[in-house]
Amino acid sequence: MQRKIKELYLQFQIIGAALKKIAELTRQDLNEEGATISIINKWVLNNRADMEKLAKEQEVDL
Repeated sequence: MQRKIKELYLQFQIIGAALKKIAELTRQDLNEEGATISIINKWVLNNRADMEKLAKEQEVDL
């Protein structure tokens, strides 16, 4: 279980970094369509907090 949580956390970090990079590269398009970079940043922060909470509950060192 601990290994799986660590693997999921690593995958989440990769996805979060990719989303942030996509947001940076397409900032103009996102803003023109009414979406904002803050939506992506909020998603990343919320999911990171959830993963860290799960790890703490399962006593996994990230």
